[in-house]
Amino acid sequence: MCKSPGFSVFVSQFGGVKDSLKRLYRPGGQIFTSLHVSEEFAPDYPEKARAMCAYLTDIGYSIIADVSKKTLGVFGETDIAEFARRMGIATLRLDYGFSDEETAEIAKKIPVCLNASTMTPESVAKIAEGAVAVYGMHNYYPRPETGLDEEQFDRVNQNLSELGVEVLCFIPGDAALRGPLFQGLPTLEKYRGKSAYASFVDMNLVHRVSSVFVGDGLMSEESSRKIDRFLETGVVELSVEFSPEYRYLDGQSFTVRVDSPRWTLRLQESREYSTPGRPIEPANAIERVPGSVTIDNRLYLRYSGEIQIVRERFPADPKVNVIGNISDGDLFLLDRCANGGRVRFAPSVERDTEK
Repeated sequence: MCKSPGFSVFVSQFGGVKDSLKRLYRPGGQIFTSLHVSEEFAPDYPEKARAMCAYLTDIGYSIIADVSKKTLGVFGETDIAEFARRMGIATLRLDYGFSDEETAEIAKKIPVCLNASTMTPESVAKIAEGAVAVYGMHNYYPRPETGLDEEQFDRVNQNLSELGVEVLCFIPGDAALRGPLFQGLPTLEKYRGKSAYASFVDMNLVHRVSSVFVGDGLMSEESSRKIDRFLETGVVELSVEFSPEYRYLDGQSFTVRVDSPRWTLRLQESREYSTPGRPIEPANAIERVPGSVTIDNRLYLRYSGEIQIVRERFPADPKVNVIGNISDGDLFLLDRCANGGRVRFAPSVERDTEK
């Protein structure tokens, strides 16, 4: 399981996020930045970039900087590895302008990130020979429908793993999306529009990369807290909007029965957890859709009180009450809730804010 997500920070945005970066820091925290964004260049750009890097390293962040030969000119430097050391940059992600031969020489002096989305295994192997350290970092994709699909992502990662190269990638943010498109900055297209938390959990449980970065910059405090709990406990949290009489389930954790079929998650402790002595009357016995949270009412006799999370569509049943719905952004996590694993109902962010 990888550590807490890293963040993306750019010189032009730094002033607005520096305080949040201190609050969100976790041991081993990482920052991705780019030092060759032409739109940011101004006479005071080098000074601002140096101040940003100094601030981040003082907090404890390890910096990965995207650079090109244009960076050397802007900062008046001639040696990219020496430049990185003076800036407090731990790892260089070498963009256009550097040949494989140049990259191999630089990698002997300082850890480098290669473009995992486009580099060939042959080039990676050549550069890795004699390198301090080599990582593969995927791109993020601002335009909808251009992110990687899972099959190609996993294939690339497998090739890199066989070469002993760790993989880094991006998930979207859910604090403020970055322009100009404001459509999220994920590596995988399936994460577009999803929360940082849900994307992080899925990446850990399915793809198991070494490090994950929030492409849009930061994540919400809510996602940060939920990720901390996931890393500590392994429990998958699902945001739910319960009907008022069932909001007592907010924050409750359950074990998924080991014999749950693919179409529903049966929650093991639910019958014992239902209010003792209170019959559950039929109510809201409507069609069940993926993400419906249900409770069996008194018409189901000994099953009364059992709570399930539905993963497929079922018709209305007078014996089954629909008591809540998993938020759209967390629906795809239902396939990541393993039999025998633990899930926790989390109140929706909107309702939590209202309180």
